[in-house]
Amino acid sequence: MPHLLWLTMVLIALAAGFDRAHLLRLFWRARWLFLSIVVLFGWFTPGTAVLPYAVGWMPTYEGLAWAAEHVLRLAFMVAWLVCWYHWLPAAEQPLALYRALHWLTYLGIPIERFVVRLSLVLTALDAPPSRPLRSLAELRAWLHEEGRKASQPLRAGGE
Repeated sequence: MPHLLWLTMVLIALAAGFDRAHLLRLFWRARWLFLSIVVLFGWFTPGTAVLPYAVGWMPTYEGLAWAAEHVLRLAFMVAWLVCWYHWLPAAEQPLALYRALHWLTYLGIPIERFVVRLSLVLTALDAPPSRPLRSLAELRAWLHEEGRKASQPLRAGGE
C-alpha cells in the first residue's frame, strides 16, 4: 500500500497543478462514496476493534486498512480523470480509448460499445445534468439523448 499512497499523492499533485478547481469539485462530488467506503469497510469487516470499548460499535483495524486502500484507489482514479481531461480534448477521448483498448479485438472482445459507454460515463462525470433525475424513465431519456450525441461522427478540427 505504500506504493499506492505515493503514486496517488504524486498524481493528485499533478492533477492539482493542471486544474485544482476541477479536482476539488470531483473530490467534493465523490465525498459520499469516500464516506460509504470507510463506513462499509471500517465497520463491517471482522477484525480487531480500534477501541476496546463498545466493541460491536467500533471500526476494525483491518476494515480501516481496506477502506484506506480503496479510498486511495478511488482518489487515484479521480486524479487520473482530471489529468485525462487536461491532456485530451473531449472530441479526441473516444478515439484514444478505442486505440488504447484495440488489442482486445484480437482476443475476440468487441470494444466499440464499451468505448461509447465509457465515453458517456466520463462525459457524465464531468458535466452532470442540470437537475437531478427523479425516475428511471428520466434516466433512460437522458442516456438516450447522450448516446445520440456521442454517436454523431467526429469532424476534423473539433467542429
